[in-house]
Amino acid sequence: MVKAIYNLTQPIEQRKPFSMADIKVQYFNEHIVDLIITECGIDPHQPKIKAIRNKIINLGKINLNRA
Repeated sequence: MVKAIYNLTQPIEQRKPFSMADIKVQYFNEHIVDLIITECGIDPHQPKIKAIRNKIINLGKINLNRA
């Protein structure tokens, strides 16, 4: 199911092989970051928060260029 969700979010010409581990790490990181931001009452739309969020979401991925 993750493969289908991931591939359907990419234009056909941009679809490439990807690591399932990377996708799992990305979704986990995204969930944790959003939880912390919400629980701390931080505005997620601030430019600084958006930049930091994107960095944190990619932590621990095997290949940062894939997703």
